[in-house]
Amino acid sequence: MRYDVTRCLLSFLFLVVFAILSSGSDIIDIIYPDKKKPPPDKITPLGDGTYRVTRFDIRGDQLEWEEGPRDAKGHWNGKVKSFIPQNGQLVSTSEYKNGLRHGWTVTYYLGGAIKETRYYENDRLAVPPAPYQSSGVLEYNNLRDSPASPTSSYERLEQTTPWFIDEMEIFHGISKDDLDDFLAEIEARIPAANPQNEDEFIGAFNAAIGEIGKLQKYAQLVEGYKALLYREAQSRLKRLELRLAIFERILGKATSTFSALQKFYPLYLEGLVAKGATLTEIKAYLDDIDSRMDALGPFNMNDPLLAEAIDDRISKVLDDMSKVPDYQTAEMIFRPGPGANNGKDDGSVSGGKDAYAWTCGNAYSGSSTLVVGHPRSDCNQCSTKGYIQFNLDTLPVAVKDVYLGVLHNPHTQSCKTMCNANFYFYPVLTSWNEMTIGSGTMPAEGQAVFGPVNIAFPNDLGVKEYKITDIYTSWKTGKTPNNGLVIYSPDEGCVNGAVMFTFHSSDDPTPANRPYLKIIYFKPVFFAFYMPTLYAYFWSDPVFRAVKGSYGAGDPTVYTSPDGNWGGKMPSYTTIQATVDAAGNGYEVKVKEGDYPENVSMWESKRIELAGGYDDTFESALSFSKIRYLEINKGTIWCKGMVIGPQ
Repeated sequence: MRYDVTRCLLSFLFLVVFAILSSGSDIIDIIYPDKKKPPPDKITPLGDGTYRVTRFDIRGDQLEWEEGPRDAKGHWNGKVKSFIPQNGQLVSTSEYKNGLRHGWTVTYYLGGAIKETRYYENDRLAVPPAPYQSSGVLEYNNLRDSPASPTSSYERLEQTTPWFIDEMEIFHGISKDDLDDFLAEIEARIPAANPQNEDEFIGAFNAAIGEIGKLQKYAQLVEGYKALLYREAQSRLKRLELRLAIFERILGKATSTFSALQKFYPLYLEGLVAKGATLTEIKAYLDDIDSRMDALGPFNMNDPLLAEAIDDRISKVLDDMSKVPDYQTAEMIFRPGPGANNGKDDGSVSGGKDAYAWTCGNAYSGSSTLVVGHPRSDCNQCSTKGYIQFNLDTLPVAVKDVYLGVLHNPHTQSCKTMCNANFYFYPVLTSWNEMTIGSGTMPAEGQAVFGPVNIAFPNDLGVKEYKITDIYTSWKTGKTPNNGLVIYSPDEGCVNGAVMFTFHSSDDPTPANRPYLKIIYFKPVFFAFYMPTLYAYFWSDPVFRAVKGSYGAGDPTVYTSPDGNWGGKMPSYTTIQATVDAAGNGYEVKVKEGDYPENVSMWESKRIELAGGYDDTFESALSFSKIRYLEINKGTIWCKGMVIGPQ
C-alpha cells in the first residue's frame, strides 16, 4: 500500500530528475536559463589534506572562499573557515562531517556580534534529534504546539532559513530592509497571474523574478540570490548517493557501483525499488556507467584533486548516456481469465469480472460467455447493459494510449427493429456484483467517456479496440473510482431483435476470445533515478518556499485519504508516506481520520506538521489517524491527532 500511488504519480518526475542528473548541470540551467552562470569553483590544495575553495558570482568577481580539510570524495570533513574577499575577514567557522554541517557553526557579523548555531547533519537545531521509534501505542494529540505561522515571506525566512538572510547581508551587502522590500515586490506581482496550481505558481514566480531583476534597485540582490542558489545546487549534487557509490567503487571499496549501493546505501536502493524500478534495471544501468567510466582510462590516485577528476568524468559519462531519448514506448496486454464467479472477482488476471443486466428482470449473467448491451426500448421496457471491470493495481500509470479490446459476436441472422444504433461507454461510479446485478441492482453511472460506436445489421465486427486512455488515467490517478465501464446505446426504439454491442467475456473457454486492455506505456531507456535530495530546484530555494508559503492563507498543505476522497483538495495522496515525501519544508500534511497500516519514515532535512483525524472536507479534525510506526532520520515532524502503534 505504501508505494502504489507513489510509483505511479512520480513516474514523470523520475524522468525529469534523471534528465537533471544525466546532463551534469541542467539544474543550474533551471536557475540560469540565459546560460549566464558563475565560473566554476577554483580549488587550491594547501597541503596536509587542506584545501581552499574560491567561488565567484555571475560577473566572475570573487564571492567568497573557504578553507578546511576534505575527504577523498571532495567533501568538507572537519573545521571549515569562510572568508569574504573585500578585506579577507573571517565570517564563519563550521564543523562538517562527510560534507554535512554537523556540530557548531560560529558566525562573525560586521558589527562585531557573534552567533553560535548547532547543526545535526545539516539540520539547524538546538540539539541533535534522536530517531523516534515506537513498538507500543503512543498518542500524539497536541504533543507540542507548532510554531505560529508567519504571514509575510520575510517572516517565513526569519523562521525557517535565517542563514539565508545572514548570507545575503554578509556576502552580498543586501540589507534586511532591502530583502524585505524585494520579497514584498514578488508577493505583489504573483496575484496578477492568478496561479491555479503548482506549475502555474512556478511560472508566476519566475516571471516576477525576471521582471524585478530588470529594476536597478534590485539588480544586485537578484544576482546575489542566483549565485547563492548556484552554490546550493552544487552542494546538493555532491551529496547524491549515486555519485557517492561511484566514488566508492573507484576508491576500491566495492567491485561495482551497484554493489557499493548495496553495501553503503541500501536504503537508497530500497527507495528506487519501492518507486517502480527492478534490481535488474538498476544493475544494468549502473554496470553501463561503470564500463563507460573505465573505458576512459585509470585515475591518478595520488592526484590531490582526484575528487574533481572523478566528478568531471561522471558528468561526461552521464551526459553521453543522456543523448538518447529519455524513454521509449512498450506494449503490454492485460487479459483476465475466468474467476470463481462467486461475487468476489475483481477483474484481476485470474478473476475476470464482466456481466450484463436486464432492465426488466434479474436473469443473472456473471458466468455467461457473452456480454450484451442494447439500445433503450420504448415498447417492452426490456433491454440490457453490458458491464466490465479490470483491476489496475499492477498496471502502469505513465501511459501513451490504452485500448479496450473485445471480440464481437456476429449478428447476421435476423433484425426486426432498431437495426442501427450508436453505442457509448460510461464509467461506473459505484460497486457492483457480477453475480447479482439486475434491474434493481444496477450501479450509478457517469457521463459517456467513449462513443459513438455505430453498429448496423448485419455485422461481423471481429476484434475491435476502443481507445479509453482518458478514463484509464482518471482511474489510476484516483480522480474517478475504478468500478469499470457500462456499455449500451441511449438510442430509443422498440427493441425486437435489435442490434447489440455484444462481445465474448472473460469466462469464454478460449483465452484469445476474452476481453483485454492493450496498454502502450512509457518505459525509461535508462532507469530514471529518483533522488530524494533533488526533487526540483524550487523545493530547496528558500525565497520560493517563503513566497509560496505566504501566498494565500496558511501554510502550503498536502492531503491524505485512504479512500481517495479528498473533498476536492489538491495535491492529494492515498498513503501517508507518499504525502510526507511530497511535502516541502514548512508544509502541513492533513490526514483523513482512519487506520493507515504503514511504517512511515522521513529522510530529508525539512520540517513538516503531520495532522490527523480530519473529516471529508479537511476543514475539521474530529478524531485520530493511526499508523504502525514513525521513524524520523532527518528533519522534524510536528504531530497532532496521530496514534502510533500496532494495527
